[in-house]
Amino acid sequence: SRTYSFSSRSCNASSTDANVGSVSNSTHCDGKCDAYVCSDESRCNGHTYGIFCINRDKEVYIPVKGICDGYTYCDSGEDERHCDITEFTSHSCSHYERKVMRGQNRLVPILNYTRCSVFDTAGDNHPYCLNYLDQTNCTDIDRVGGYCHVNGFMSSVSKFVVCSDHENVHLCDDGIENVCVFPSLSTTCKVHKHKMCDGIADCLMLVMS
Repeated sequence: SRTYSFSSRSCNASSTDANVGSVSNSTHCDGKCDAYVCSDESRCNGHTYGIFCINRDKEVYIPVKGICDGYTYCDSGEDERHCDITEFTSHSCSHYERKVMRGQNRLVPILNYTRCSVFDTAGDNHPYCLNYLDQTNCTDIDRVGGYCHVNGFMSSVSKFVVCSDHENVHLCDDGIENVCVFPSLSTTCKVHKHKMCDGIADCLMLVMS
């Protein structure tokens, strides 16, 4: 029986109501960090990634990398609430920011608003979990890249880790999220094997005149 599914849905994104300053509407919720700390990807399809809170009388956006990192940025401490591991904690992971940037191992619970956030490690927009487990069980269907068994349980994985260039992303038990191909030698586009010949053009071919 099939234990995975990767669909064309993973290529699409919708508009957002996020307050992103000078970022154009065309880049809202496009799956890329176009604004400071990825704020243009913070509110998409009715879901919030990270939190908004008051800091020194101003509303600020705290991305997932700043949640449960042991430092309080919100005046009321919202960013450090619900960060303790208890007997009721379903899923936890090592905090990416604390480990990579400070060399400290900090075990944190995976919260709904820390799941499937857009990340860009090259641009310092880090994911929540060191092992990328926050990129599973996405609430927003438009951020789902596919389904597979993760630690023995069927789960969704975000489109941001399917055919990812990040070497440490290994979420699916069978590694199916990394089974990808380059459809043509004339393009740098890389797609998952299940998207080949599916009737949907995922790679934009450049025609030389």
